[in-house]
Amino acid sequence: ETPPGVDYPRDNVVSGYRVEAKWPQGKSAYPWKAVPGIAIDEEGLIWTVNRGEMPVQVYTADGKLVKQWGRGYFVSPHQIRFGREGHVWIADSHAHVIYKFTRGGDKLLTIGIPNEPGDDNKHLKMPTDMVEAPSGEVFISDGYRNNRVVVCNSKGEFIRTWGELG
Repeated sequence: ETPPGVDYPRDNVVSGYRVEAKWPQGKSAYPWKAVPGIAIDEEGLIWTVNRGEMPVQVYTADGKLVKQWGRGYFVSPHQIRFGREGHVWIADSHAHVIYKFTRGGDKLLTIGIPNEPGDDNKHLKMPTDMVEAPSGEVFISDGYRNNRVVVCNSKGEFIRTWGELG
């Protein structure tokens, strides 16, 4: 579904996929809703972020649940990534923030002001993804509304931005 106010075409670039009916194994007490993000760590564990009651769920490659956390943390998580020191980054598009967590789910940093959209050097507006550079800088796709890239330092302080729709 195209978000309101977006007037450019949406193209499905997925050429195909295969459903693995037996993955994950067993029934979770917290079933998935939309799963917008998946990341695989250095141990081969599969980290998923979903929009259900327990958003962060971690599995072995064969689908066994290892751990889960994040209940009540997010409005609409959008992507999950790992930082250079092993921490977890999660974009929450509808809360207008990027979070940095320990692998156990302790919040270390918030970039943006929760539930306060904007386009200045303190706010994000529907961020979709992030990556941490070797320097510690965080590059954020402040994507659905601001259509820009925001760069922050390792403390989450604004450095620069560029980009616009088109």
